[in-house]
Amino acid sequence: MSVLRLFLLRHGETEWSRERRFTGGRDLGLTPVGQRQAEAVAAALATTSLQAIYASPLEPARTSAEALAKPHRLSVRLDPRFAEMAFGGWEGFTLDEAAARTPALYEQWRRTPGAMTPPEGESLIAVAARAADGMAALQAAHAGATVALVTHAIVVRL
Repeated sequence: MSVLRLFLLRHGETEWSRERRFTGGRDLGLTPVGQRQAEAVAAALATTSLQAIYASPLEPARTSAEALAKPHRLSVRLDPRFAEMAFGGWEGFTLDEAAARTPALYEQWRRTPGAMTPPEGESLIAVAARAADGMAALQAAHAGATVALVTHAIVVRL
């Protein structure tokens, strides 16, 4: 069995990631620091032979992946299975704001995140299922290859 060699990367900094806000499906651009982070990863992996580069379709991951793809002359393959968790009503909130507005739910998120769903959001179980489906597809399509995937914090952690 051929093994997939995978570089799993989180996108560069956005205003909301710097402020520790729940971003979810919001399509935010990279900050100048985030752009430099993407360029640094691209430089670090420039001599690595990558056969494919995948990314979440959301702008910070897509932009970071495009920087990575440039020295390899590859196109970025967008896959919504690697999008960030939808945080619904919490999107835009800082951790403190979510705790103040929905204290019981936030406490459940802090203690047992897999057992709750943010208001109008997506469960960790659903995110894990779609990301696992995406990973299985990567393995099937690129067994024995080296691939980079640029995604988001929750997907990386799962």
